[in-house]
Amino acid sequence: MYQRAIEADPKHANNLNNYAVFLENQKDYAQAEVMYQRALEADPKNANNLGNYAKLLFVTNQQDKARQCLEKSESQLDLQSDLKIELAFYRYAHCPPHALFPLKQQLQAGSRSIGWNLNDNVNRACEDGHPHPKMLATISKVISGEQDITSLNQYPEWKKTP
Repeated sequence: MYQRAIEADPKHANNLNNYAVFLENQKDYAQAEVMYQRALEADPKNANNLGNYAKLLFVTNQQDKARQCLEKSESQLDLQSDLKIELAFYRYAHCPPHALFPLKQQLQAGSRSIGWNLNDNVNRACEDGHPHPKMLATISKVISGEQDITSLNQYPEWKKTP
């Protein structure tokens, strides 16, 4: 269905982005990257597309390019956007010094991205030596709605961050 929608309108940024997310979930990272690039060619300032592409780039270990997309997405972001929690997670997971405070603020305010799969990002961040891998995995589950925020109280780093 994605392919048919793209054939009907090859420059429809949301369809291209949605297909890229589908491909990424299928672990077809190379083709997902092509679709994200096409989505951004169609709408270069779309914060959602930029954020999703950053997610893929972090997972595929393209850190510099991922940070650029993350920053572009953050600069285009509507303050009320649900994407804000995902971008804060990517920054905490992949961008030293791993600032927890902005992410914690959003979680405490109730921001979530229910059903959003962050496992590949957790795995990559752990491979890259994230200082708090267990807490990172729990945060990803809180964001996706799999666990309650109180599950983070077991981590000293969480409790000491204002």
